Amino acid sequence: MKTKVFLSIVLTVLISVGALAQENEKRFGVELNGDVSFVSSDLAGASLNSGLGFEAILQYRFMPFTSVYGGWGYSHFNANESFAGPDTDFEQTGYILGLQL
Repeated sequence: MKTKVFLSIVLTVLISVGALAQENEKRFGVELNGDVSFVSSDLAGASLNSGLGFEAILQYRFMPFTSVYGGWGYSHFNANESFAGPDTDFEQTGYILGLQL
C-alpha cells in the first residue's frame, strides 16, 4: 500500500512540474507534425492504401490565453489499381486556420 501511495505522489509531482515548465512569454510558435493517414472511403472506385503526410503550423499569441494559427497539410496515398491505371499515387493537401482559446 505504501508503494502505491508513494508512486501516486511522485507521479503527481512530475506532472505538475511538467505543466509549469512551459513559458508563456513567446508570441510566435512553429509546429511541424508527421502523421499516418487512414482512408475512410474509396476514391472513384479505387481502394486506397494507408498513407503518410505532414503538417506545418504557424501560431501567433495576441492575448495571454488567445492565439490564431494557420498552416498547411499534405498526405500521400497509394492504390494498387485505380481508374488511372495500376500502382497509382494520390495526394491530398489542405489549409488549416483557427482561433485557440
